[in-house]
Amino acid sequence: MGYWQLGPLFPAWLQTQKDQMDLDISRVSIKDDILSWFWSLNLDYINLADNRIYGTVPSLPTAYQIYLCSNKFTGPLPRISSKTFSLDLSHNSFNGSLSPILCQQNNEENILWSLDLSGNILSGELPDCWASWTLLMVLRSQNNILTGHLPSSMGSLLQLRSLHLHNNSLSGTLPPSMKGCKSLSFVDLSENEFSGSIPMWVGKNLSYAKYTRFASTKWLRNLHALKSSTSKSRRHFEGCFAAAKPPFGTQVPLRSVVRLFRSCEMGCENDAEIPLAAKTPSRYEIHASSLQKVPSAAKRNSDPWCPF
Repeated sequence: MGYWQLGPLFPAWLQTQKDQMDLDISRVSIKDDILSWFWSLNLDYINLADNRIYGTVPSLPTAYQIYLCSNKFTGPLPRISSKTFSLDLSHNSFNGSLSPILCQQNNEENILWSLDLSGNILSGELPDCWASWTLLMVLRSQNNILTGHLPSSMGSLLQLRSLHLHNNSLSGTLPPSMKGCKSLSFVDLSENEFSGSIPMWVGKNLSYAKYTRFASTKWLRNLHALKSSTSKSRRHFEGCFAAAKPPFGTQVPLRSVVRLFRSCEMGCENDAEIPLAAKTPSRYEIHASSLQKVPSAAKRNSDPWCPF
């Protein structure tokens, strides 16, 4: 029923549907408070994306896939079932800590592999409860107001493929425990308050990363050391890291073809940014001369809304 004009009221007749297994009422122009009985429905698939549904979410049903993105939900994050493997709560107004979701006690193994909390008003530190979510492959919590350091238990996410935490207020550096997260393909930690040096193990352990973005942080550049370590070991280092002066960032989309970066010199001169469409020179060298002026609006990352 997605894209139908069912709104503006929430469809009360859903309460009488006893054999319904999958529910898709995305983009149907609902502008109403969600009814409390809805969370008791026995559904495997729930998609309410891209409406204007408001209210709080006390707890989520035991559905395998739940998409509540791009609505007007408020209040703290809800508890989730250990049977849910894909959850998208992005682009709402959930507030408070991530603890209600991450630190709940379940008697069964959590099978969650995709979690999207981006574009809310979540605050506080990332809880140190990641050891219970070892199957997680995609974590998106960008565009919130999270603070503090990355907890050491994030090193338990050995299956993690995609990590997006940009545009928060996170600080410190990468915990050594994350050395084991060698499956990471996409990493975006830009627009935070990280400091110190990018750890030396990043160049070796994230050898399969296709996209990395560390810009607009306070990380000190140690590109020469990273370049040297990857060159000596002949590992394929698919990433270049640099700290750029806020409010402008430096991002380098990496080709799917694995290449060894022999030299990577990305300057941070005078409000400049490497353009996304920049071609990698034949000798794999990127110099400050390749930078160009861009308007300040280019700084903002435009995250996609729900893909439904």
